[in-house]
Amino acid sequence: QSTWGDSIRLVVALCACGVVFVSIMSLLQGARERAQHARKRSVLEYSPSPAFRRAELSFLRCLVSGNRNDIREAITALEATERSKLDDPTEKIISAESLLMRSILCMLNDQQVRSGWCMRKSFKLYESMQPLIYMDEYNGALIDPNLRSSIQFGVGFFYLWVSSLGTGPSIVVRLLGLTGNRDQGIKMLQNCILGRGARSGFALLFYLFYLVVMTSDVAANRDRLLKEAEELIARADAFISPTNVALLKWMESYIAIKRGETQQAISLLRISVERSVYFNPQAAVSGRIYSDSISADIGKWKPIRLYGELAWCLFLEM
Repeated sequence: QSTWGDSIRLVVALCACGVVFVSIMSLLQGARERAQHARKRSVLEYSPSPAFRRAELSFLRCLVSGNRNDIREAITALEATERSKLDDPTEKIISAESLLMRSILCMLNDQQVRSGWCMRKSFKLYESMQPLIYMDEYNGALIDPNLRSSIQFGVGFFYLWVSSLGTGPSIVVRLLGLTGNRDQGIKMLQNCILGRGARSGFALLFYLFYLVVMTSDVAANRDRLLKEAEELIARADAFISPTNVALLKWMESYIAIKRGETQQAISLLRISVERSVYFNPQAAVSGRIYSDSISADIGKWKPIRLYGELAWCLFLEM
């Protein structure tokens, strides 16, 4: 009887273990299914095409070369990247960025009317997407942090830039429908920089331009602005891309010049000239830069604007 009772207890114990095992496996399966479901949820991604990446490099290239042919080619390349499905935020953001870069190039090319038209269109696209900055989902889709980064940069750029204009130009841009808000623009750009997303580098470079070039010459708190710029540069290595190093060193050279450190400015400008070879549009491969892809085109163009500033600094040292 004792043996029979032990057998019954053993069978009951095995059955209980089986029930517990099945329950645990069921819970694990449910967890896996929920994880798979979460992974399958659609995401509003910031996903520029290789053509847009090449056009973006062409835009950066124009900033350091100042060449009219480069500007015309970049404008044409950017026009080809504009999207037509503007009801989709992922398509809309690419058009907004393309129009913003075109507006800057048209301004450099003395096409003020065309620049204003592109600027207005870009601002309205960014403004319509501004609520996405404060949302985690949109129509059931998760919002890509890089998409949020791009919107923050665009809105912050326009708010700060318009608020920094003089009385005459500010009246014109406001007639175009653009609005400025200095404090909100700075906050947007700082949040974009801290977020270390797709446009953190652009946000950093424009904010540095604002601190070092647009305001420090006339501001009473010049030393504080330059110190803030230096602190930003010190943290930039964590997220600045190879293509933006030339522009970063260029901004850093302005700080050295304003502090009377001409030799330091010369060293920084030489680094900027060397790194400007990364602006070759053929170097864009899936959003990354590879040095072996640019070697063939290094001698085909020169960053004339950088050479001009380097020559001026060398003249001052004579």
